[in-house]
Amino acid sequence: MKAAIHVALTALMAAAGVCACEVQDNIIGLRVLAAASAGGMDNDPVSASGGRSLDGNGGGPPASLPATGTLTGAGDGTFRPLTDYPVGNGPVSVAIGDFNADGKLDLVTADSGVDTVSVLLGKGDGTFGVKVDYGTGREPYPLAIGDLDADGKWDIVVGNGSSDTVSVLLGTGDGTFATKVDYATADGPYSLKLGDLNGDGALDIVTADQRSARVSVLPGRGDGTFATKLDSATTQEPDSLVLADFDNDAKLDVVTSSYSSGAVAVQFGTGDGRFGAPTDYSVAQSPQFVAVGDLNGDGKLDIATASAAAKAVSLLFGSTLGSFAKAVDRATESYPSALALADLNADRELDIVATDTFASAVSVLLGSGGGQFADKTNYRAGPHPISVALGDLNGDSTLDIAVANYDSSSVSVLLGASAAR
Repeated sequence: MKAAIHVALTALMAAAGVCACEVQDNIIGLRVLAAASAGGMDNDPVSASGGRSLDGNGGGPPASLPATGTLTGAGDGTFRPLTDYPVGNGPVSVAIGDFNADGKLDLVTADSGVDTVSVLLGKGDGTFGVKVDYGTGREPYPLAIGDLDADGKWDIVVGNGSSDTVSVLLGTGDGTFATKVDYATADGPYSLKLGDLNGDGALDIVTADQRSARVSVLPGRGDGTFATKLDSATTQEPDSLVLADFDNDAKLDVVTSSYSSGAVAVQFGTGDGRFGAPTDYSVAQSPQFVAVGDLNGDGKLDIATASAAAKAVSLLFGSTLGSFAKAVDRATESYPSALALADLNADRELDIVATDTFASAVSVLLGSGGGQFADKTNYRAGPHPISVALGDLNGDSTLDIAVANYDSSSVSVLLGASAAR
Protein backbone atom coordinates (compact mmCIF):
# COMPACT_ATOMS: atom_id res chain seq x y z
CA MET A 1 0.00 0.00 0.00
CA LYS A 2 2.73 2.47 0.93
CA ALA A 3 4.61 1.77 -2.29
CA ALA A 4 1.51 2.59 -4.33
CA ILE A 5 0.96 5.78 -2.35
CA HIS A 6 4.59 6.74 -2.92
CA VAL A 7 4.16 6.36 -6.69
CA ALA A 8 0.94 8.39 -6.68
CA LEU A 9 2.47 11.20 -4.64
CA THR A 10 5.61 11.30 -6.79
CA ALA A 11 3.50 11.58 -9.96
CA LEU A 12 1.34 14.31 -8.46
CA MET A 13 4.34 16.31 -7.30
CA ALA A 14 5.91 16.04 -10.75
CA ALA A 15 2.69 17.21 -12.39
CA ALA A 16 2.56 20.13 -9.98
CA GLY A 17 6.13 21.09 -10.73
CA VAL A 18 7.40 20.13 -7.29
CA CYS A 19 10.65 18.27 -6.81
CA ALA A 20 9.96 14.70 -5.75
CA CYS A 21 13.59 13.87 -5.08
CA GLU A 22 13.10 13.86 -1.31
CA VAL A 23 10.09 11.56 -1.28
CA GLN A 24 10.83 8.46 0.79
CA ASP A 25 9.28 5.03 0.36
CA ASN A 26 7.37 5.34 3.63
CA ILE A 27 5.80 8.71 2.92
CA ILE A 28 2.04 8.98 3.20
CA GLY A 29 0.53 10.24 -0.02
CA LEU A 30 -2.07 12.88 -0.55
CA ARG A 31 -4.92 10.40 -0.41
CA VAL A 32 -4.02 9.58 3.16
CA LEU A 33 -3.60 13.23 4.03
CA ALA A 34 -7.36 13.17 4.41
CA ALA A 35 -6.74 11.37 7.67
CA ALA A 36 -5.53 14.67 9.07
CA SER A 37 -8.49 15.70 11.20
CA ALA A 38 -8.06 19.37 11.15
CA GLY A 39 -9.07 21.04 13.87
CA GLY A 40 -11.62 19.92 11.78
CA MET A 41 -13.03 18.46 14.18
CA ASP A 42 -15.39 18.68 12.30
CA ASN A 43 -13.15 21.15 12.69
CA ASP A 44 -14.52 20.97 16.11
CA PRO A 45 -13.58 18.79 19.06
CA VAL A 46 -9.91 18.85 18.20
CA SER A 47 -9.84 22.61 18.48
CA ALA A 48 -10.32 24.44 21.72
CA SER A 49 -10.01 27.95 23.04
CA GLY A 50 -8.81 29.05 26.44
CA GLY A 51 -9.07 25.59 27.96
CA ARG A 52 -12.79 25.46 27.24
CA SER A 53 -14.79 23.12 25.10
CA LEU A 54 -16.53 24.49 22.06
CA ASP A 55 -19.97 24.44 23.60
CA GLY A 56 -18.86 26.69 26.44
CA ASN A 57 -18.47 24.13 29.20
CA GLY A 58 -15.53 24.50 31.56
CA GLY A 59 -12.13 22.85 31.27
CA GLY A 60 -13.62 19.43 30.61
CA PRO A 61 -15.04 18.08 27.36
CA PRO A 62 -18.59 18.83 26.24
CA ALA A 63 -21.33 16.39 27.17
CA SER A 64 -22.04 16.09 23.46
CA LEU A 65 -19.98 17.49 20.63
CA PRO A 66 -21.42 20.17 18.37
CA ALA A 67 -21.80 19.48 14.67
CA THR A 68 -20.08 22.72 13.81
CA GLY A 69 -18.58 25.46 15.93
CA THR A 70 -16.86 28.77 15.34
CA LEU A 71 -13.68 29.47 17.24
CA THR A 72 -13.02 33.18 17.67
CA GLY A 73 -9.67 34.63 18.68
CA ALA A 74 -8.67 38.13 19.74
CA GLY A 75 -5.54 38.17 17.60
CA ASP A 76 -4.71 40.12 14.47
CA GLY A 77 -4.56 37.06 12.22
CA THR A 78 -0.77 36.82 12.17
CA PHE A 79 1.49 34.28 13.84
CA ARG A 80 4.92 34.09 15.44
CA PRO A 81 7.70 31.75 14.31
CA LEU A 82 7.25 28.07 15.05
CA THR A 83 8.51 26.00 17.95
CA ASP A 84 8.79 22.26 17.28
CA TYR A 85 8.13 19.39 19.72
CA PRO A 86 9.08 15.75 19.05
CA VAL A 87 6.31 13.16 18.77
CA GLY A 88 6.18 9.58 17.49
CA ASN A 89 7.28 8.62 13.99
CA GLY A 90 5.05 9.73 11.12
CA PRO A 91 2.38 11.90 12.80
CA VAL A 92 -0.64 12.35 10.52
CA SER A 93 -3.19 13.95 12.84
CA VAL A 94 -3.12 16.42 15.73
CA ALA A 95 -5.80 17.40 18.24
CA ILE A 96 -6.05 19.84 21.14
CA GLY A 97 -7.76 19.33 24.51
CA ASP A 98 -7.26 19.66 28.26
CA PHE A 99 -6.43 16.08 29.21
CA ASN A 100 -5.46 16.66 32.85
CA ALA A 101 -8.11 19.27 33.75
CA ASP A 102 -5.59 21.93 34.75
CA GLY A 103 -7.07 24.60 32.48
CA LYS A 104 -4.10 24.37 30.10
CA LEU A 105 -4.48 22.93 26.63
CA ASP A 106 -2.56 19.79 25.66
CA LEU A 107 -1.69 18.12 22.35
CA VAL A 108 -2.14 14.61 20.99
CA THR A 109 -0.93 13.16 17.70
CA ALA A 110 -1.62 9.93 15.81
CA ASP A 111 1.76 8.45 14.88
CA SER A 112 1.30 6.19 11.86
CA GLY A 113 4.89 4.94 11.74
CA VAL A 114 5.00 3.43 15.22
CA ASP A 115 1.34 2.65 15.98
CA THR A 116 1.00 5.09 18.87
CA VAL A 117 -0.59 8.31 19.95
CA SER A 118 1.70 10.88 21.58
CA VAL A 119 0.32 13.07 24.37
CA LEU A 120 2.12 16.34 25.23
CA LEU A 121 0.84 18.16 28.31
CA GLY A 122 0.69 21.93 28.02
CA LYS A 123 2.33 24.29 30.49
CA GLY A 124 -0.14 27.11 29.83
CA ASP A 125 2.40 29.42 28.21
CA GLY A 126 2.35 27.85 24.76
CA THR A 127 5.07 25.32 25.56
CA PHE A 128 4.71 21.59 26.13
CA GLY A 129 6.28 18.76 28.08
CA VAL A 130 7.90 15.61 26.75
CA LYS A 131 5.59 13.24 24.90
CA VAL A 132 4.10 10.13 26.46
CA ASP A 133 3.11 7.38 24.02
CA TYR A 134 0.15 4.96 24.07
CA GLY A 135 -0.36 1.99 21.78
CA THR A 136 -2.98 1.90 19.00
CA GLY A 137 -3.89 -0.43 16.15
CA ARG A 138 -1.83 -0.68 12.96
CA GLU A 139 -1.09 2.60 11.17
CA PRO A 140 -3.31 5.08 13.03
CA TYR A 141 -4.40 7.94 10.80
CA PRO A 142 -7.46 9.97 11.92
CA LEU A 143 -7.83 11.19 15.47
CA ALA A 144 -10.74 12.54 17.51
CA ILE A 145 -11.29 13.42 21.16
CA GLY A 146 -14.42 13.62 23.27
CA ASP A 147 -16.08 12.36 26.45
CA LEU A 148 -17.12 8.87 25.47
CA ASP A 149 -18.14 7.58 28.91
CA ALA A 150 -19.74 10.71 30.39
CA ASP A 151 -17.22 11.04 33.21
CA GLY A 152 -16.16 14.60 32.35
CA LYS A 153 -12.74 13.50 31.06
CA TRP A 154 -11.34 13.64 27.54
CA ASP A 155 -10.99 10.31 25.72
CA ILE A 156 -9.15 9.52 22.47
CA VAL A 157 -10.28 7.63 19.37
CA VAL A 158 -8.02 6.81 16.43
CA GLY A 159 -8.75 5.04 13.16
CA ASN A 160 -6.29 2.35 12.16
CA GLY A 161 -5.85 2.25 8.39
CA SER A 162 -4.14 -1.14 8.14
CA SER A 163 -6.11 -3.09 10.75
CA ASP A 164 -9.55 -1.69 9.81
CA THR A 165 -10.36 -0.81 13.40
CA VAL A 166 -10.74 2.13 15.71
CA SER A 167 -8.85 2.21 19.01
CA VAL A 168 -10.57 3.80 22.01
CA LEU A 169 -8.36 5.07 24.84
CA LEU A 170 -10.34 6.29 27.84
CA GLY A 171 -8.87 9.21 29.76
CA THR A 172 -8.21 9.06 33.49
CA GLY A 173 -8.39 12.84 33.94
CA ASP A 174 -4.75 13.23 35.01
CA GLY A 175 -3.34 13.33 31.47
CA THR A 176 -2.91 9.56 31.15
CA PHE A 177 -5.00 7.06 29.21
CA ALA A 178 -6.10 3.47 29.63
CA THR A 179 -4.96 0.67 27.31
CA LYS A 180 -6.74 0.73 23.96
CA VAL A 181 -9.86 -1.25 23.13
CA ASP A 182 -10.38 -1.95 19.42
CA TYR A 183 -13.63 -2.06 17.42
CA ALA A 184 -14.04 -3.21 13.81
CA THR A 185 -14.86 -0.73 11.03
CA ALA A 186 -15.29 -1.19 7.31
CA ASP A 187 -12.17 -1.34 5.12
CA GLY A 188 -9.83 1.67 5.33
CA PRO A 189 -10.95 4.13 8.07
CA TYR A 190 -9.01 7.19 6.91
CA SER A 191 -11.17 9.88 8.51
CA LEU A 192 -13.06 9.90 11.79
CA LYS A 193 -15.46 12.14 13.70
CA LEU A 194 -17.60 11.94 16.84
CA GLY A 195 -21.25 12.89 17.16
CA ASP A 196 -24.63 11.72 18.47
CA LEU A 197 -26.16 10.14 15.38
CA ASN A 198 -29.15 8.44 17.01
CA GLY A 199 -30.24 11.01 19.58
CA ASP A 200 -29.55 8.93 22.68
CA GLY A 201 -27.16 11.45 24.23
CA ALA A 202 -24.08 9.24 23.78
CA LEU A 203 -21.27 9.98 21.36
CA ASP A 204 -20.97 7.67 18.37
CA ILE A 205 -17.89 7.07 16.21
CA VAL A 206 -18.19 7.81 12.48
CA THR A 207 -15.51 6.73 10.01
CA ALA A 208 -15.00 7.32 6.29
CA ASP A 209 -13.90 3.93 5.00
CA GLN A 210 -11.92 4.66 1.85
CA ARG A 211 -11.28 1.17 0.51
CA SER A 212 -14.89 0.00 0.94
CA ALA A 213 -16.76 3.18 -0.12
CA ARG A 214 -18.64 3.22 3.15
CA VAL A 215 -19.36 5.44 6.10
CA SER A 216 -19.43 3.41 9.31
CA VAL A 217 -21.21 4.43 12.52
CA LEU A 218 -20.32 2.68 15.75
CA PRO A 219 -23.14 3.51 18.18
CA GLY A 220 -21.89 4.56 21.60
CA ARG A 221 -23.41 3.04 24.72
CA GLY A 222 -22.47 6.03 26.87
CA ASP A 223 -20.03 4.03 29.00
CA GLY A 224 -17.06 4.18 26.62
CA THR A 225 -17.99 1.01 24.75
CA PHE A 226 -19.51 0.70 21.30
CA ALA A 227 -21.95 -1.53 19.45
CA THR A 228 -21.34 -3.22 16.10
CA LYS A 229 -20.95 -0.80 13.19
CA LEU A 230 -23.75 0.32 10.90
CA ASP A 231 -22.66 0.92 7.30
CA SER A 232 -23.99 3.39 4.74
CA ALA A 233 -22.81 3.38 1.12
CA THR A 234 -21.32 6.61 -0.17
CA THR A 235 -19.43 8.07 -3.11
CA GLN A 236 -16.48 5.94 -4.14
CA GLU A 237 -13.45 6.02 -1.86
CA PRO A 238 -14.26 8.70 0.75
CA ASP A 239 -11.12 10.25 2.23
CA SER A 240 -12.41 12.89 4.64
CA LEU A 241 -15.68 13.55 6.45
CA VAL A 242 -17.46 16.18 8.51
CA LEU A 243 -20.68 15.91 10.51
CA ALA A 244 -23.17 18.78 10.42
CA ASP A 245 -26.92 19.40 10.35
CA PHE A 246 -27.33 20.75 6.83
CA ASP A 247 -31.13 20.59 6.65
CA ASN A 248 -31.93 21.79 10.18
CA ASP A 249 -33.88 18.71 11.20
CA ALA A 250 -31.86 18.16 14.41
CA LYS A 251 -30.22 15.07 12.89
CA LEU A 252 -26.55 15.00 12.02
CA ASP A 253 -25.72 14.66 8.34
CA VAL A 254 -22.38 13.80 6.74
CA VAL A 255 -20.31 15.23 3.92
CA THR A 256 -17.38 13.27 2.53
CA SER A 257 -14.72 14.22 0.01
CA SER A 258 -13.29 11.76 -2.50
CA TYR A 259 -9.79 12.24 -3.89
CA SER A 260 -10.44 9.82 -6.75
CA SER A 261 -13.84 11.13 -7.87
CA GLY A 262 -13.18 14.87 -7.56
CA ALA A 263 -16.40 15.42 -5.65
CA VAL A 264 -18.00 15.74 -2.25
CA ALA A 265 -21.06 13.73 -1.25
CA VAL A 266 -23.75 15.02 1.13
CA GLN A 267 -25.87 12.43 2.91
CA PHE A 268 -28.69 13.27 5.28
CA GLY A 269 -28.90 11.48 8.61
CA THR A 270 -31.91 9.31 9.30
CA GLY A 271 -31.61 9.69 13.07
CA ASP A 272 -30.88 6.02 13.71
CA GLY A 273 -27.16 5.95 12.96
CA ARG A 274 -27.50 5.62 9.22
CA PHE A 275 -27.39 8.00 6.25
CA GLY A 276 -29.46 8.34 3.10
CA ALA A 277 -28.29 8.22 -0.48
CA PRO A 278 -25.43 10.56 -1.44
CA THR A 279 -25.83 13.71 -3.51
CA ASP A 280 -22.58 14.56 -5.27
CA TYR A 281 -21.13 18.00 -5.96
CA SER A 282 -18.07 18.49 -8.16
CA VAL A 283 -15.10 20.42 -6.76
CA ALA A 284 -11.52 21.14 -7.81
CA GLN A 285 -9.33 18.21 -8.79
CA SER A 286 -8.56 15.53 -6.20
CA PRO A 287 -10.02 16.96 -2.97
CA GLN A 288 -8.42 15.30 0.03
CA PHE A 289 -9.96 17.27 2.88
CA VAL A 290 -13.36 18.80 3.66
CA ALA A 291 -14.45 21.40 6.23
CA VAL A 292 -17.78 23.07 7.06
CA GLY A 293 -18.73 26.55 8.27
CA ASP A 294 -20.71 29.66 7.34
CA LEU A 295 -18.19 31.24 5.00
CA ASN A 296 -20.34 34.04 3.58
CA GLY A 297 -22.29 35.07 6.66
CA ASP A 298 -25.77 34.19 5.40
CA GLY A 299 -26.58 31.82 8.24
CA LYS A 300 -26.28 28.70 6.07
CA LEU A 301 -23.55 26.11 6.33
CA ASP A 302 -21.06 26.04 3.48
CA ILE A 303 -18.49 23.42 2.44
CA ALA A 304 -14.78 23.98 1.78
CA THR A 305 -12.41 21.44 0.27
CA ALA A 306 -8.63 21.40 -0.06
CA SER A 307 -6.99 20.26 -3.28
CA ALA A 308 -3.22 20.31 -3.46
CA ALA A 309 -3.36 18.99 -7.03
CA ALA A 310 -5.38 22.01 -8.18
CA LYS A 311 -3.62 24.51 -5.87
CA ALA A 312 -7.08 25.63 -4.80
CA VAL A 313 -9.74 25.64 -2.15
CA SER A 314 -13.24 24.92 -3.46
CA LEU A 315 -16.20 26.61 -1.76
CA LEU A 316 -19.75 25.31 -2.03
CA PHE A 317 -22.17 27.85 -0.57
CA GLY A 318 -25.34 26.57 1.02
CA SER A 319 -28.40 27.57 -0.97
CA THR A 320 -31.79 26.05 -0.25
CA LEU A 321 -32.05 23.87 2.82
CA GLY A 322 -29.48 21.11 2.59
CA SER A 323 -28.38 21.83 -0.98
CA PHE A 324 -25.37 23.68 -2.35
CA ALA A 325 -24.53 25.96 -5.24
CA LYS A 326 -21.93 25.10 -7.84
CA ALA A 327 -18.41 25.14 -6.44
CA VAL A 328 -16.38 28.34 -6.61
CA ASP A 329 -12.64 27.73 -6.68
CA ARG A 330 -10.23 30.06 -4.87
CA ALA A 331 -6.67 29.79 -6.12
CA THR A 332 -4.22 29.57 -3.25
CA GLU A 333 -0.89 29.52 -5.13
CA SER A 334 -0.02 26.80 -2.66
CA TYR A 335 -0.79 23.14 -2.13
CA PRO A 336 -3.50 22.91 0.55
CA SER A 337 -3.92 19.47 2.09
CA ALA A 338 -5.85 20.05 5.35
CA LEU A 339 -8.05 22.91 6.55
CA ALA A 340 -9.24 24.54 9.76
CA LEU A 341 -11.87 27.29 9.86
CA ALA A 342 -12.01 29.96 12.56
CA ASP A 343 -12.37 33.69 13.11
CA LEU A 344 -8.75 34.48 13.88
CA ASN A 345 -9.04 38.27 14.16
CA ALA A 346 -12.51 38.76 15.71
CA ASP A 347 -13.98 40.47 12.63
CA ARG A 348 -16.94 38.07 12.49
CA GLU A 349 -15.63 36.49 9.29
CA LEU A 350 -14.38 32.93 9.05
CA ASP A 351 -10.75 32.57 8.05
CA ILE A 352 -8.98 29.57 6.53
CA VAL A 353 -5.85 27.92 7.89
CA ALA A 354 -4.39 25.33 5.52
CA THR A 355 -1.36 23.09 5.60
CA ASP A 356 0.84 23.54 2.53
CA THR A 357 2.41 20.12 2.30
CA PHE A 358 4.97 20.73 -0.44
CA ALA A 359 6.14 24.13 0.86
CA SER A 360 6.42 22.94 4.49
CA ALA A 361 4.25 25.86 5.50
CA VAL A 362 0.93 26.90 6.96
CA SER A 363 -1.17 29.23 4.80
CA VAL A 364 -3.57 31.72 6.40
CA LEU A 365 -6.34 33.25 4.25
CA LEU A 366 -8.26 35.93 6.14
CA GLY A 367 -11.93 36.23 5.29
CA SER A 368 -13.03 39.58 3.91
CA GLY A 369 -16.78 38.96 3.81
CA GLY A 370 -19.23 37.45 1.37
CA GLY A 371 -17.16 34.30 0.94
CA GLN A 372 -14.12 36.25 -0.23
CA PHE A 373 -10.61 35.84 1.16
CA ALA A 374 -7.42 37.88 1.14
CA ASP A 375 -4.27 36.51 -0.45
CA LYS A 376 -2.57 33.85 1.61
CA THR A 377 0.18 34.54 4.12
CA ASN A 378 2.60 31.65 4.60
CA TYR A 379 4.27 30.69 7.88
CA ARG A 380 7.01 28.11 8.08
CA ALA A 381 6.12 24.71 9.51
CA GLY A 382 8.08 21.48 9.73
CA PRO A 383 8.66 19.11 6.80
CA HIS A 384 5.48 17.69 5.21
CA PRO A 385 2.79 19.28 7.43
CA ILE A 386 -0.47 17.37 6.94
CA SER A 387 -2.79 18.17 9.86
CA VAL A 388 -3.73 21.37 11.66
CA ALA A 389 -5.62 22.20 14.86
CA LEU A 390 -6.44 25.54 16.49
CA GLY A 391 -6.70 26.58 20.13
CA ASP A 392 -5.58 29.17 22.67
CA LEU A 393 -2.42 27.42 23.83
CA ASN A 394 -0.99 30.21 26.01
CA GLY A 395 -4.12 31.72 27.56
CA ASP A 396 -4.00 35.11 25.85
CA SER A 397 -7.40 34.75 24.12
CA THR A 398 -5.64 34.54 20.76
CA LEU A 399 -5.95 31.43 18.63
CA ASP A 400 -2.74 29.50 18.03
CA ILE A 401 -1.86 26.84 15.46
CA ALA A 402 -0.59 23.29 15.97
CA VAL A 403 0.60 21.35 12.93
CA ALA A 404 1.63 17.69 12.61
CA ASN A 405 4.75 17.28 10.47
CA TYR A 406 5.00 13.82 8.95
CA ASP A 407 8.63 13.84 7.82
CA SER A 408 10.19 15.32 10.97
CA SER A 409 8.03 13.42 13.50
CA SER A 410 7.20 16.69 15.21
CA VAL A 411 4.45 19.14 16.01
CA SER A 412 4.98 22.81 15.13
CA VAL A 413 3.31 25.35 17.41
CA LEU A 414 2.76 28.86 16.02
CA LEU A 415 1.47 31.30 18.62
CA GLY A 416 -0.99 33.91 17.41
CA ALA A 417 -0.05 37.59 17.65
CA SER A 418 -2.32 39.64 19.90
CA ALA A 419 -4.21 42.50 18.28
CA ALA A 420 -3.42 44.63 21.34
CA ARG A 421 0.30 43.97 21.13
